[in-house]
Amino acid sequence: MAHPVRTRVIVFDFDGTLVDSAPIKTDAFTELYRQFGDEIAEEVRRRHLAAEGVSRFIKFREWHRELLGQDCDDDAAATLSAGFDRLVEERIVAAPEIPGARRALEQLSERLPLYIASATPEESLRRIVDERGMSGFFTGVHGIPTTKVDVIESVAVAHRCEPSEVLMVGDAESDRQAAEQAGARFIGVVPGQGDAECRDDEAGP
Repeated sequence: MAHPVRTRVIVFDFDGTLVDSAPIKTDAFTELYRQFGDEIAEEVRRRHLAAEGVSRFIKFREWHRELLGQDCDDDAAATLSAGFDRLVEERIVAAPEIPGARRALEQLSERLPLYIASATPEESLRRIVDERGMSGFFTGVHGIPTTKVDVIESVAVAHRCEPSEVLMVGDAESDRQAAEQAGARFIGVVPGQGDAECRDDEAGP
């Protein structure tokens, strides 16, 4: 009889997993592209919601190419990213947590090393996590350019465990795909009326 896989490390997504900030980012992307017309802005909203958890830089390049017929080089993407940060950072610092998230972090951080892996630029992410008073829960906080797959693989090496002993907790399909690609297990957060419910795609910890 197979023994359950032990969880040695937990990696959390941030937006929509620990903090209810996903709607803030959806509105910010839409607002950022409103300058190109309402039709473009609403298509950006639709595309963002279909690809939550994907790097904003990938989105900017795709949206400019496919919706505007324009190239989006590194400088243009950086300008868009800075404008996006101005729209969202203060709002995310003030956003409510996913119900039960802080209590879970308090309990889990006493037993296991915890990490964040997010598609938010790392400098901005660390400011937000620090201003929310959450830094003390985490062994590491990682955002782009480091990918979620890279984070999972690197923490497995750092803690001398198998990728299957790393648990990824997220709310988006991209989180599940990252866990699968890295060989980790995945739990999907499904916000409900009370504390967040979880959908485990593999064996539990």
